[in-house]
Amino acid sequence: MILSECTGCSRALSLTVRVNPFDKRTVADVMKLFVTACEADKESQTQTDDKLRQKANISYVTEHSTRDWAESFLRDVEKVYEPSRPVPKIGLGRMIQPLFEFEGFDHLEIDTIYSAYKESQRRLFLMDYDGTLEATGSNEQVKAWSSPPSERVLMTLSKLSSNPKDVVCILSGRSRSTMEEKFSSLKEVGLAAEHGFYYRLPGSTEWHLQMASADSSWKEPAREIMGAYTERTDGSFLEEKESALVWHYKKADPEFGRSQAKEMHENLDSVLNVFDVEVLSGYGWLQVRLQGVSKKNMVKKFVSEQYKDTEQPDFIFCAGDDVTDEDMFSVVSSYKHARIFTCVVGMKPSAARYYLRNNEEVLNLLAKIQGSNRTGFTDTSSRSGFRTMLSDIGRTGLTSRP
Repeated sequence: MILSECTGCSRALSLTVRVNPFDKRTVADVMKLFVTACEADKESQTQTDDKLRQKANISYVTEHSTRDWAESFLRDVEKVYEPSRPVPKIGLGRMIQPLFEFEGFDHLEIDTIYSAYKESQRRLFLMDYDGTLEATGSNEQVKAWSSPPSERVLMTLSKLSSNPKDVVCILSGRSRSTMEEKFSSLKEVGLAAEHGFYYRLPGSTEWHLQMASADSSWKEPAREIMGAYTERTDGSFLEEKESALVWHYKKADPEFGRSQAKEMHENLDSVLNVFDVEVLSGYGWLQVRLQGVSKKNMVKKFVSEQYKDTEQPDFIFCAGDDVTDEDMFSVVSSYKHARIFTCVVGMKPSAARYYLRNNEEVLNLLAKIQGSNRTGFTDTSSRSGFRTMLSDIGRTGLTSRP
């Protein structure tokens, strides 16, 4: 069977030769080859194999009719259907953007959380750092590693962690040395670096390994592949951690960066499938990390270690802004005996129950639930106006800094 490579079924049938219908010479050559081959292979094993494949093709065609395809398509449409809702828009002129809303996904108001906070006795705060407590800089390769947390972030966390009823933990993808440097003054705050590969419990100065004996032999082939893509992708760079290799391409050409990331993801999956690692992709990054290293597992570790001699927390506030926080939202929601407030920063599809628009709203909320009058603080979220809001809701996908 000779089929045009433009037909949809050409890749589904095994006994076909695909041709460019506009290349007359190739079509003629293939037809001649078929005629001569049929004469020469009348009694050969090749003809027997062809008959088996032809039988398989007939079975495929009869079992996958146009009607079956249409019904399958409609079933998929029905699965992803969501009732239409009014979509308000904000902005001026060409800057207008839709203000997306999702069912069961609300803006977290102080009235929603304040009474639950005051009535609880064992309160746990689990928060990402970059993009959640602190806005990300314009030059991630330089600013995110070197800039200390703002005075407001440090003051908010210090006051929160000084309350004996509150346990505060910061979970980040940053290295242990970076987290130590940024939060050296906050002894009562628990820290998790590299998504929990290293962690420090609240009130302690000792760091622990979540995986004591981790195999790092996967790094050499991964580094070789990722290094090759770094060389050919202008604006990208490779970050090496103890538990992961991360390829950043936010500063690369967006379309070229995405295509390179997709191709690299496939190559890494193929080469590294014999190692205990996983390949993850996010907005502007791709990383290879050890299996079992995740914020989800780190949350379980914090809860089991911090509350092993007491009752479980009865209030949990969990906030993050990227794809690596999603499994954290899911595991937090499983603690049924606590008042749960999972919150994604930025309006985007998420496993979280609530959202806040930016890090300013996160800090304002933390200040308000403590009953602070926020002396010396300026509510910059209202001052930033449309520009900040449009920046947040205009993003596509889940932004992240792995």
